[in-house]
Amino acid sequence: MRFKLKKLLLLMGCLLPLSAMSSEQDLDCTKAVSTIEINACAQVVLDDLEMEMQRYLDKAIEHASATGEDKDLISEIKKSQSDWELYRKSQCSAVYTRYIGGTIRGGMSLSCKQDLTKDRTYQIWNHFLTELSGSSVLAEPKR
Repeated sequence: MRFKLKKLLLLMGCLLPLSAMSSEQDLDCTKAVSTIEINACAQVVLDDLEMEMQRYLDKAIEHASATGEDKDLISEIKKSQSDWELYRKSQCSAVYTRYIGGTIRGGMSLSCKQDLTKDRTYQIWNHFLTELSGSSVLAEPKR
């Protein structure tokens, strides 16, 4: 019963901040003060980071294909991304649970996701888009 309640609270905590904002156009993150506004702004940042990570991931797969890399590499890149997504979900759920008693829980979970997404983007760049010569297919992502 307690596990189901935690899942329900986690789901509500993720959805409520987003439903409170009618659209991103109404959101001025430079003036965000309420928990709902701050969380909505953090979600916007996360969405941008996820789009950037996807661009690096797509380019890594494209690069591996274009250079005639072993098909196993492409398969492993995709598998590692799926595994990483499960890890991020689990890790940030633990962070959410750590702060379950406070309104900061959503922000801390979003911050966790942001940090791990930045790190993952860097790892994709470092391992799959950078050559031993030092050249890279895309610019080094911000960390």
